Amino acid sequence: MVTWLGYPQTAVLYDRQARVAGETKYPLRKMIAFAWTAATSFSDLPLKGSLYLGVLGILLAIEESLRALIAYALGYYTISGWTSLVILNSLIGGVILFCLGIMGDYIGKIYVASKDRPIYLVARSYHFPQGR
Repeated sequence: MVTWLGYPQTAVLYDRQARVAGETKYPLRKMIAFAWTAATSFSDLPLKGSLYLGVLGILLAIEESLRALIAYALGYYTISGWTSLVILNSLIGGVILFCLGIMGDYIGKIYVASKDRPIYLVARSYHFPQGR
């Protein structure tokens, strides 16, 4: 976010000393929660993930439907009811995830707009006459 501001930057190089107190005592569960918070706080990609999973589920349902119809048409042994159950389950799950993804995209756009960040920053301004 610092680079987003557009101000001049420079790097400060230093030699990091070895940890004096040995190993960290911060548990792995808290580290994972901290990483999850960082990933979800600055991006709407996790919200869009359900949209992609929904599309994948719908495509899976279509593929299973075609496979089941071809197996039935060619007279292969099929278990009665299992195919339709898998197709309906994949289709309904895919549609639900797709709808959640659309809502997640909408909520992500609301979240970005609610930050009220400027579209751009003015690095230099010139004296313009009043009224412009």
